Amino acid sequence: MINEIKVAINEIPASAYSITNPPLTDTGINTGYTRDFSFPERNFVSDLKSNLVKRIDFNESNLKVHIDIYKNIKNRDFDNNSFKATKEALLPSKAGIFPDLIIHEDQSNQNNQKLALECKLAPGLSYDDFCKDLFKLMIYKEEFKFQLLYYLIVNNSFSDIHSHYQSYIKEYYINNENLHILVKENYESEIKCIIHSNGTCENQ
Repeated sequence: MINEIKVAINEIPASAYSITNPPLTDTGINTGYTRDFSFPERNFVSDLKSNLVKRIDFNESNLKVHIDIYKNIKNRDFDNNSFKATKEALLPSKAGIFPDLIIHEDQSNQNNQKLALECKLAPGLSYDDFCKDLFKLMIYKEEFKFQLLYYLIVNNSFSDIHSHYQSYIKEYYINNENLHILVKENYESEIKCIIHSNGTCENQ
């Protein structure tokens, strides 16, 4: 799956790396987005979804690919003290979360929750925002049983994200199994993984 993910990311056009709001329509009608309420990751992830659909036959595997599917975390609790403490520190009042992209069979079948992905696009990703999204992936893994976890970070330097990760693992819960933290510094740069040696990933 990692190879298909990387190819799909690299096929996203350069225009999607912009963090500006979508333009007006040809008739000058505002699209409804504002600077305060637009989420450029949604445009980026929509392109990623389209590219994945072109490359993977989801019907053959009975899998579906969705973006922004609500996941209720209320009354769920993975039995691990570090996990519980991290949830209390980072997401104390969250009743639910929205993965940016998931690949699964359906909401009820925990045996076939294939992939969950979080994406950050804006430059200067803060440590706090990095930690919250990384821990969301831990929730997808431990409470929703997703098999593969991807944190895609664009328009940020590899060294900054590596520093965030090193600080995170000293402070919060982490399970690196089948986790990929992919950094693409800009449209022209290579994709590098924080987790795996030399920035490359195993074929997962």
